[in-house]
Amino acid sequence: MKRFAWKWFLPIAQLILALACHVYDVHEYRVWARRDRAVNNLRYYSQHSPALAGRISRGVNFPALVLDYPLREDYSPVLYGYNGGFTHVAICPRDVGFFLGIVFFWCWVGWTLDGRRRPSPAPKGRRRASLAGIACGVAFGVLTAAYADQMIASDSLPQRQIGAFGMAWACALVAYFAWCLALQFTTAGRAARWPLAGVAAMAMLALLWIGGPLGATQSLGEFLRPTTTSMMPIPSQCTTGGPTPPGLMRIVEAQGTRYHLALQEVAVCTSVFELTTDGVDFMKPFPDPEGRWQRLAAGCCSYQYRRHVVVVVGGVGPNGPVLIEAALIQSRWDYFRLNWNKVRGAWFWPYPGV
Repeated sequence: MKRFAWKWFLPIAQLILALACHVYDVHEYRVWARRDRAVNNLRYYSQHSPALAGRISRGVNFPALVLDYPLREDYSPVLYGYNGGFTHVAICPRDVGFFLGIVFFWCWVGWTLDGRRRPSPAPKGRRRASLAGIACGVAFGVLTAAYADQMIASDSLPQRQIGAFGMAWACALVAYFAWCLALQFTTAGRAARWPLAGVAAMAMLALLWIGGPLGATQSLGEFLRPTTTSMMPIPSQCTTGGPTPPGLMRIVEAQGTRYHLALQEVAVCTSVFELTTDGVDFMKPFPDPEGRWQRLAAGCCSYQYRRHVVVVVGGVGPNGPVLIEAALIQSRWDYFRLNWNKVRGAWFWPYPGV
């Protein structure tokens, strides 16, 4: 009986899926934008594009994105374009590179499934070539992890979701090539445990590197990848700079003392905001589209995201109303201690809602 040819089926099927998602992606986004009344809204675009179809396509084919990395910003010339009311189809060099990467990568996967159901040690004369190929595979897995980490660190929600797929791909690739390496020096029976061990080790390292669904793993990850200053974007109608009113800084210092925080940076915003006697919502001018900053229960005007805390207070300065945003940070030990027993929503990490 003729054996099923994965090396032909997989690249063709994945290419058809990617083309269908490429066409449907913009249509889906435009429907969402019309529904949410956010047409031509750049902030909305950064948090919703690519749409769900595009995210699935890029996540499933993340290794092709890695192969397409040199062309990731090459949007011109447009080789083919069509723009309708809800549909926009454009093919540019970055898309061509992505599609070629899909064909190349899934051909390799199909060839592996067809001819190498169980990798075996190469003859002595070919061992150097095999080891060189395995080394290239491990390097590709590491580059995949690096690109995924870069996307996870983005402020864009779709990019972080795609990056999570990429980290899973990196774990699988490194584990597979580690298994192939083990087979070059031992028997198949002894090497059979390597795939599971490799996936487990890579998954744990990835959780610690980028943080995980548990507050404890996020805390431990801070030792491997320390965060720096994090603040909410300054409103566009503000003029930054100028002296800091001492009275407002005393509020910031009081919050730092209450929560054992270290001051990192202070931004002074002189604007046309009117301060009334019955108070003002100081957070309103500071955009937080992802809703990741959660208000602290005690004290005044403090909002936290992981180790970072911002204090937003307003008052009257020498030149009129002024708002200041102070960035403070919690020590790693306090962050670890306070988060040890907190269980976070696994799917929503590291997305808004955590």
